Amino acid sequence: MGSMEWFMLQEVARFRNESNIKTLSDYNKEEALRRLAPLIYLVIIFIIGIVGNTVVLIVYPLTFPRNTHRTFIVGLAISDLLVCLITIPFEIIEMRFQYTFYNVVACKVFRSLSYWFSLVSMIILIGSSYEKYRRICKPMKKQMTVKSCRMYIFTVFVLTLLFVWPNLLFGGIRLVKLSNNITGHDCSLSDDYAKTLFPVVSEGILLFFTIICICFLIVIYSIIGRRIYIQSSFRKQFETHSRDTNTNYDRPSLGIATTDSVHADAKKSKNTLEHVVSERVNKIQIRSVQKLTKIVFVISVVFVLSYIPHLTISLMTAIKGGFLLPPGPVVSAALPIIARSFIINNVANPIIYGFMDSRFRKTCKFLLFKIFHCKQT
Repeated sequence: MGSMEWFMLQEVARFRNESNIKTLSDYNKEEALRRLAPLIYLVIIFIIGIVGNTVVLIVYPLTFPRNTHRTFIVGLAISDLLVCLITIPFEIIEMRFQYTFYNVVACKVFRSLSYWFSLVSMIILIGSSYEKYRRICKPMKKQMTVKSCRMYIFTVFVLTLLFVWPNLLFGGIRLVKLSNNITGHDCSLSDDYAKTLFPVVSEGILLFFTIICICFLIVIYSIIGRRIYIQSSFRKQFETHSRDTNTNYDRPSLGIATTDSVHADAKKSKNTLEHVVSERVNKIQIRSVQKLTKIVFVISVVFVLSYIPHLTISLMTAIKGGFLLPPGPVVSAALPIIARSFIINNVANPIIYGFMDSRFRKTCKFLLFKIFHCKQT
């Protein structure tokens, strides 16, 4: 083989090697393809959340009476809708440009907004649960009013801003070392703080606060459940005793009834009727409060289950100061879904209302019928 042929072969080999070298854009496309499942998942969640929470904001104010329950539900729906409108689109964009996210300001702001909306939903749920506790366990005490509920929700939106400022500080662009001496830019913890204790402390405080909220919900619903059980048992005993009394009273008496006895019987029958009507009204009110409490309880359970994976991964990532696991086909497909588990809490509430609230469900069906009928005409 001549020197010229050898030189040509070397040039061809060098050209092939250079053509096989991946660029940053190639790595980004490859990672986006690995995250196709989380991207599709977020798009589906985004659509469901937008439609569901918008329906809640339309149906509840128009259909349900102006009370504390409606106020808390609307407050939750506003927070959940903000998550669907702002947080989820940002998460989609961030995953699509996993290694080419250069905008530091957008990274800090949207990460902070995500934490803000999450805290708002959490504390509004705490307030709603406490309000149900007051109505069932302390019915004779002063109760929250619609005005006080609105003030509570407004205060929550304002004060929780104080807890999100660390994300403006710690959030930022993290440089990711890829092969071939290529560096990616990921929206996560800023490299300036990734190896310090500040993000660990911040995530730890948030995790501790969430654990306190979870413990509060467990305790308060244990008390509510016990009180509902006691009330139900007492009501059954009272109804049994009332039926026995009425049976004894309705037995025919021997002898001739006098005018006084007739008046006495009529007065007693009137009092009995008023008592029965009053008992039925109280029973309806109690069942209504219990039904609303069950709805808030299920919402609380979904909140607990959806936040624990997210907070655990966030804390472990802060402790490690980098990727929790190296990117790969399985990790890139599964971990982003688990890390964003909190979003389920902001999408599931309208579905819970649809399954557990017959009035909400009937109103939605009526609106769908009206819309379909209008299109037909």
